[in-house]
Amino acid sequence: MVKWIIENKDWVVPLSVALLSLIGATLGGWWSGRKRIGIEVLSKNRQEWINDLRKKMASFILLSQNVPIQLVKASHNEQNKTSKNPQDISNTLMEEFHSGVNKMKEIQFYVVLLLNPNETKPKELIKLMDDIIKDMTSIWQKLTPSSESSSHYVDDGKPAIEIYNDLVHSKIPNLSKETSCILKEEWERVKKGV
Repeated sequence: MVKWIIENKDWVVPLSVALLSLIGATLGGWWSGRKRIGIEVLSKNRQEWINDLRKKMASFILLSQNVPIQLVKASHNEQNKTSKNPQDISNTLMEEFHSGVNKMKEIQFYVVLLLNPNETKPKELIKLMDDIIKDMTSIWQKLTPSSESSSHYVDDGKPAIEIYNDLVHSKIPNLSKETSCILKEEWERVKKGV
């Protein structure tokens, strides 16, 4: 066999080189295509993850802005007990408030599942979300008629909405900043195709 190859080397060698090149190109193209498709799928999934996190955080922030309307209504109702049945109004407001807070908790749990618990920024984001929910609930508990100290003033003679602004509303910019940082990091990963 070796003797035959040596005798026919003028056409065997170029044919062998061509055949090996064809096999190499085919395998290389197949491998490259597979890798490119994998990167495209990963990038698409990351982009969907980014959009999902952005929507959930926007909803959480919106709720944290809307739920305090119940605080204002509750403090106003405590001031003006002009309704025929103030307990009905209080119950309605309480249901609206708890519904809003429950939606915020649902979003928080969803976001916890989206994020990596071993990274610092996600931990900070989750803590801010938790603090906002706890602060809102604390203010509400001090306003509800079931509380012995119920009034439109919560602490130190401040109206409930001022306490909300001090405790909750002041955390919204930090929440937005942490969210933006996480989204930017992921976007950079999408751009690099990592």
